[in-house]
Amino acid sequence: MKHVRRSVCAVLALAAVGIAVAGWAKDRPNISSPQAVSAVRHAFATAQVTVAVGERPFADTYVSKAKQAVDVWRVEAQTRDGKVELFLARAGARPVAIDDRTPDGSGYLLTAGQYDAVARGIDDPSLATAVRQRVGLTVGAVLIVAMALALALVEPRRA
Repeated sequence: MKHVRRSVCAVLALAAVGIAVAGWAKDRPNISSPQAVSAVRHAFATAQVTVAVGERPFADTYVSKAKQAVDVWRVEAQTRDGKVELFLARAGARPVAIDDRTPDGSGYLLTAGQYDAVARGIDDPSLATAVRQRVGLTVGAVLIVAMALALALVEPRRA
């Protein structure tokens, strides 16, 4: 009976560790369109640039000069002088491109400092969620392993 209890505890501990490892190995989900809008708002606020961010981003594919295609959310932001488009990768929310050309194409709407601040100000909203989930799985696995170990090592009292 003692061996059965220890075997069951070992299986429970291994299952808990396996679930935690699988949770860490799982890819983060793509950001949603509302998350893309929120990330762009945050980036412009961080850069201290006043804009009106469009509520409906477009699902698009951005092709770089190196001919690499990236699935993006194209988010529009209206400045006082024109429209700025941010292309955020759906996986990872990294800024792929920022189109801030003036309407006539002769200049740019953002200064170099503002451009850099907007690009650096993009946070991946799915990252925080993924980290919370993974930490929760890890804590749960540690508790289950500790309980399984305690149950396997403690001898029941005989009546």
